[in-house]
Amino acid sequence: MPQMNRALMFQLGIILLIVPVQFFITQRWKPASQSTQQQTVKDIVGKYRYWQNLVLSKATWIRWYDNVRDSLISYKNNVVEQARTYATTSKAAPYEKTALVTLDEAAKKILQRRDSNGNFASSAIARNPRPAHIKFHIGQVIRHREYGYRGVIIGWDATAKAPEQWLRSVHGANKPPPADSPFYAVLVDSDQEYYEEGVTVYLSQSVLSLMTIDTQVSHPEVKDYFNGFNGKEYIAKPWLKKIYPHDQ
Repeated sequence: MPQMNRALMFQLGIILLIVPVQFFITQRWKPASQSTQQQTVKDIVGKYRYWQNLVLSKATWIRWYDNVRDSLISYKNNVVEQARTYATTSKAAPYEKTALVTLDEAAKKILQRRDSNGNFASSAIARNPRPAHIKFHIGQVIRHREYGYRGVIIGWDATAKAPEQWLRSVHGANKPPPADSPFYAVLVDSDQEYYEEGVTVYLSQSVLSLMTIDTQVSHPEVKDYFNGFNGKEYIAKPWLKKIYPHDQ
C-alpha cells in the first residue's frame, strides 16, 4: 500500500470534516433559508478563526511565557528577600537556640567557635528544604575561580548571613552581594603555597567551582566535621548531616 504524505492526509482530513459539518448545519437549521445557512457558516468560520488567533498564535504564547516568567521571578525574589530578612534579624534567635539544643555539646562548641550568632553558615537550624539554587553541598572539595586555592565545604546559607560591617568590607558599601547568591563556609587547604594552617573563609557561590580531580584537604578542623574521605568527597558526621539533611 503506497504511503500518504502529510499534505494528502491533511486534505483528506478536511474533506472528511466538511461532510459532518454540512450535515449538522442542514439538520440543525432545517428548513432555514440558504442565506441563513450561509450566515451560520460565516459565524462558525469566524469563531474558529478567533479561537485560532487566541490559542494558536505565536504572540499569544509569547505573552503567556512572559507572564509565567515574570511571576516566577517575582516569587523567587520574594522568597530570597524573606530569607535575607530572616537571616539578618533577631527573629532567627529563638529558632537558633532551639536548634542548638538538639546537638551534642561537641557540635555546639564547633559551631559557636566559628560564630556565636549563627553567621557565616554556622547556624544549627536545619537547611530543610534545600533550595534549588544551591549548587554545592557539604563535603565537596571546591576551588576559588580567581585565586585558585581549594578547600572543603562545611556549611552553606541560601543567602549571605553575616554582619553588615563584614559585608561592606568584603563587597564594598555600594556593592552588596546578590540577593539570590548562596554563601559557603570553606576550610582552606593549608597544603598550598602562601596559605596558613587553619584558615576558614565564607564565599559566594559565584566564585566557586567543583574540583575535577579527587583531592583531600589539609586542615586541623576537618576531623571536627567529617568521618573520612571516600575518594570523591568528605563524609559528614551525623550532627552535620542533621543540619544539612539533603546534602549527602
